[in-house]
Amino acid sequence: MNKVGIIIISLILAAVVGLGAIPAAALNPMFVADKTEVEVGETVTFTNLFFFLGIPPYTKAEWDFDGDGVFEITLVGTHAEVMADVVWAYDAPGVYSVILQMTDSTPTTRWEVRWNYITVGPGGVIPGDANGDGVVNALDITKVERIIVGLDAETPGADANQDGVMNCLDITKIERIIAGLDFGDED
Repeated sequence: MNKVGIIIISLILAAVVGLGAIPAAALNPMFVADKTEVEVGETVTFTNLFFFLGIPPYTKAEWDFDGDGVFEITLVGTHAEVMADVVWAYDAPGVYSVILQMTDSTPTTRWEVRWNYITVGPGGVIPGDANGDGVVNALDITKVERIIVGLDAETPGADANQDGVMNCLDITKIERIIAGLDFGDED
């Protein structure tokens, strides 16, 4: 389909939505996240796609990242300023709903909720998980060997015994974890 066809379809959809025949949220989400599964402390970028509703320019965007009704970020200003991407990092594991509330130039307020949209894992480093795949196994021994001889850069989980030094003791610790004789979080 060419650009003219897309523009015509967009105008027809905008008119239908404006008449209330089709809820705008059924057509497309009003915002998206660059990732919906993250670990504690990992950032998520939210992109505001709010259109088809209200009368631009939009003058305020309010973001609630945990669904508690309290807006953590408020953007006020020009249309471009309130449509800007926002970045958020979660500080606790859980499943979070996200709310975007927009105010247009009339001023009319509209919002969208994406229920249970972001899943946040516990994060943290697993001692002995040198390759970062979430499992301590023989592949981690190879990774530590490569780090010790300078072929690979150090990784957070490679210091299996957590003494701050990368050496053969970390390989021994990983072997003990694999054999079930030790745990990654104990000396």
